[in-house]
Amino acid sequence: NELSLSMSVRLGLDTRGTQIPDQALNVGNVNPVLDGPRNVCVTADVNLGSANPVSNLVVTSPDGTPFISDDMIRTASRGLTISGLSGYPADQIDRVKGEIVPVIVQPLRDTVEDSIKKSLGDVFQTQINALASRGTGSGSHLVSSQNLASELGLGNIQLRDRVAILECAVLKNTNHPIPPDHACVGLPFYGGPITPENFSSPTINELMNLKDAASRLQITSESLKQRLIALKPLMLEEPMYADDPNDHSDFAIRCRQDHRQSIQRDIAEYVDPIINSISENQLSGQIFNFVEIQNQLAGGASRNVGVSIPEICSDTRPSPHARREMRNCPIQAYVDLNEFNQVLSRMWSAGRLCQQGRGPYVPTLEHGQQKYDEEGKPIGSGCYMETGGMGCYMNNPPQITYDARTRKYKTSVKLKSCYRPPAFLGIGRFGGDFNIDFSFSPKACNGGDFCMDNPDVNWSVVPGSERFALRPGGFLTSTVTSGIQAAVNGAISNTIRIPLTSNVGPLAGIPIEAEGRTDSGPGFFGACLKLRSTSRGVSGQ
Repeated sequence: NELSLSMSVRLGLDTRGTQIPDQALNVGNVNPVLDGPRNVCVTADVNLGSANPVSNLVVTSPDGTPFISDDMIRTASRGLTISGLSGYPADQIDRVKGEIVPVIVQPLRDTVEDSIKKSLGDVFQTQINALASRGTGSGSHLVSSQNLASELGLGNIQLRDRVAILECAVLKNTNHPIPPDHACVGLPFYGGPITPENFSSPTINELMNLKDAASRLQITSESLKQRLIALKPLMLEEPMYADDPNDHSDFAIRCRQDHRQSIQRDIAEYVDPIINSISENQLSGQIFNFVEIQNQLAGGASRNVGVSIPEICSDTRPSPHARREMRNCPIQAYVDLNEFNQVLSRMWSAGRLCQQGRGPYVPTLEHGQQKYDEEGKPIGSGCYMETGGMGCYMNNPPQITYDARTRKYKTSVKLKSCYRPPAFLGIGRFGGDFNIDFSFSPKACNGGDFCMDNPDVNWSVVPGSERFALRPGGFLTSTVTSGIQAAVNGAISNTIRIPLTSNVGPLAGIPIEAEGRTDSGPGFFGACLKLRSTSRGVSGQ
């Protein structure tokens, strides 16, 4: 949109054998100013893992319009200065100015054009490299895409609330306010849902609860690991009970040291093992390569965020929805559901979608028949999940499709060898295989994720698989089936969530939240996002 040049030209003259007194013609103050916007095309080699991510940058004019137009040359000729024309009257010099500049500049135009493009390219490349090399605030970041997709794992989803409650306990016990939008707010707790004002719990209690929950789950979430790492220095800020900060006696100092060492032992016993376990789980069964996240800041006025997920946006078979967009949407995140269903299948096969195990249910046989433990629980292996006290094996990966008639997304899951132990005095146990079909309207939530809204759930027991209280005609059958309905509804509404951005933002330092609009249709889902101001620290979002 803006470009101004400052040029001068000196022509050496061979005046031997002539009466011309000057041996050079100097034309100065040649200052063309851009007379209108120019379209440019920028091509470059990009390697976000390099210290200089952008290289070999070239600027070209796609429509062939030169930077220096004839009108710019004519306008510039009015202000130039000329020396080396001794003896010519001033009025004649003014008359030939308009002729000299075109004669001199036109042959040089290609050289000047190339210089302009190279200069623009060098500046652009330098600025992009400077942005990309910043560690915080803005820049380009490489984040393992397994961290993004593995958030869907049921174990990660179950542990998320426990981590959120621990965060709030630590915040409260270190005299930090609990943000009103923290993930712990509204979660059930003793005495009612958590609020920033009424919540209170000893840190050690929540550490033990977290360790107990994590011991039964397969955790792979990078965001949970980073949240636990961020908690460690905050935990060390917890003051002693009834400590007088003005007491600097040797006894008080020793007590504070002992208190800090006690917290360090708690971290080593409860927090570090979970962090290490997550790292080990991430190393086993990796199924993704990388996610490129680029966050650019232009003069503090605008920010552009780009996310590339190779396994979801296939580079060998581009998505047919790649050019979809929502008008006037600052940041857009789209998922190709066909590609994403492939990701879900790989996650199910690799165990990343399960609390324990992986793939289809494989029963342990005894004399050719399904083997059960003493309680009656089926014994076998596969993609195991548990909700509401009922454990099941997910016998197929969930696949999401779009129903154009209802404008809702649909999916089905086949649960194999479900079992719930006795609820009271040996009464209430049941088992069976379940087919679950549900449809839902999409919405953007949790910072821009794909979430379900009021799912319509239909489930049925596979005939012949009913066991214990689920057997037809049992006096508890109706009670059990209504309980299963509630458990299935709760499990689905809390589980079906595609993390488009909520787990990308905190990792990349990009504060993103849902703008509110979504775009849905056959084979795709899109969410409109926006950037928000945020303070660094433990947020749980």
